[in-house]
Amino acid sequence: MNLLECIDAISDKTHLEYNIPQNNKKFTSFIPIEAVNHTSSCNFLIKKQDKAKLLFIVGRQRIYLSDLQIINTILSMDNDTISWFIKNFASLYDNNLYKVQFKIDGDIYDGCGIERFPKKKNLLLFTDSVIDINDFIVLLNFIFLKDRLWESMSGEDGFSKRTLCKYISLIDYYSTKSNRSKSFLKDIGYPIENSYPTDNKHIKELFKEIEKFDISLYL
Repeated sequence: MNLLECIDAISDKTHLEYNIPQNNKKFTSFIPIEAVNHTSSCNFLIKKQDKAKLLFIVGRQRIYLSDLQIINTILSMDNDTISWFIKNFASLYDNNLYKVQFKIDGDIYDGCGIERFPKKKNLLLFTDSVIDINDFIVLLNFIFLKDRLWESMSGEDGFSKRTLCKYISLIDYYSTKSNRSKSFLKDIGYPIENSYPTDNKHIKELFKEIEKFDISLYL
């Protein structure tokens, strides 16, 4: 059983306990999860409906970051840190894998993500909550692991690289206006005239065209 299958099994069990039909995608299960060998400034909770989302628990707040909020959070950092994220995203895209582990109900699940940030650094989220940058990386690694597992389970080739492609190109373009990202974004029909990153259902569809993305430009 992999991590996604574990989450589904716990959700199915919760549906049965509360006599909720399994096809009720609006019913929510909340599942505690830990990052192994990670000292955290907050707790993590999976919100499982049709899909599984990782929440930060900071005080009384339960915080979810969308892809757009993740991109904007990185863009709010200093230039060296932005470059660090782009470098590590590109390395993962190029299949240089860093081992990560998550624990649910005492069971440990392996995956691949990006490495820990080498320095102590706090991040201010849009909710005015402060977390450690490596807690933010836990969220990213959960997303990357989930994408890889879904690609393996669905047989949808390239699925795991779509989110990375979006993060790399948009963060690179909006931080430096670099031509390498501008050319790719223009080719897939992304509205490069926008002053800020844009993410909606239409934009998500554009990033399915990863065959046009040249990762060698970022390595």
